[in-house]
Amino acid sequence: MLRVLQVLATNDSDDDALAAMELHRGLSRSGIEARTLALGPGRTRGPASDVPVMSPSARSLAACTQLRREQRWADVVLLRGAAPAAAAGTLPRRAGPPVVVHLADEVGEWRRAPVPQRVRRLLRSRVEVVVASESDRSIAPLLGVADDAVTVIPTGIEVAPSGAPGDRDARRTAARSLLGIPLQARVVLVRGEGPAARSLADDVHRRGAVVLSDAASRARVASSGGEGRWVRFEEDGGVVVAPEGVEDAEALEVLLAAADVVAVADAAASGPSLRLLQGAAAQLAPLEQDPGAAAALLDDGIVFPTVDAALAASTDEVRRRGAAARRQVEVQFSLDGVVARWAGLLGSVHRRGMDPSTAVEGP
Repeated sequence: MLRVLQVLATNDSDDDALAAMELHRGLSRSGIEARTLALGPGRTRGPASDVPVMSPSARSLAACTQLRREQRWADVVLLRGAAPAAAAGTLPRRAGPPVVVHLADEVGEWRRAPVPQRVRRLLRSRVEVVVASESDRSIAPLLGVADDAVTVIPTGIEVAPSGAPGDRDARRTAARSLLGIPLQARVVLVRGEGPAARSLADDVHRRGAVVLSDAASRARVASSGGEGRWVRFEEDGGVVVAPEGVEDAEALEVLLAAADVVAVADAAASGPSLRLLQGAAAQLAPLEQDPGAAAALLDDGIVFPTVDAALAASTDEVRRRGAAARRQVEVQFSLDGVVARWAGLLGSVHRRGMDPSTAVEGP
């Protein structure tokens, strides 16, 4: 059985960590023995906070030392992002297992700033680089690796069965009744943290729509008349204060069922974010103000480019875009298909690492 060690920078529940957890579950289900660890602790709670940490700080010497110990267990090490790659860059490569480096936001960052020296040190040995969209393959020259050393594998998510045609309407009606939202209202689920998410939510609210948010601090349900109430959710989706009848495990499910449109304020620079994909899989019409992030997912006939466009569209048009978005997610981003691509790559990297003729002398 192939053993894969997946390493995160921290166990914050950011988009890449959530995607890593999806991949962990998919690899385990496919027969690969997977372990997912973080170099250090994160700052917020959430689903990823259960991922074990190796040291008190992601950038400490202790993290590098523990990574060296942990990788002895693995047949292949999957490093997600700059911090794990930099930590691995301090270790001798001759005795370690083969490495795959997954890049997300780093692609955009390294187009504007130099690639960290420790990452370059790691890349001088033979490693495989994975990016989430075809447009990011052009990062190869900046990394100093060959074009064929960069593989495109999109983010994968679990896509639940859609059910009978009337199921979506029934879930929508029940969720809105639970949250006190009129059936005829246009509802936008704003996903993300920080100022960008708050600004987007306020923009939607000012234009007269109902806003839902799964931010760590709160989920706001505001009516077009300015009346409304605050529903607070923890980072992991658990309800702190909510209408009677909402269970912790149902929080995100309720928000997805009640909404018409999904917008992600802090979308990843590399390919569509997992939060956007989750909304699309739930048949919500995507709103993406950064066309580059959505281009790898959906065409112009599906994505709303502005808040005004999303709110001005008819109900039939919103539903058409939501249904089309789900179909694209099923085809391009279904977890089983994505895991099959990962399994093929990881197996190939392992076999290559076992072949003495392909060994590369590292520093």
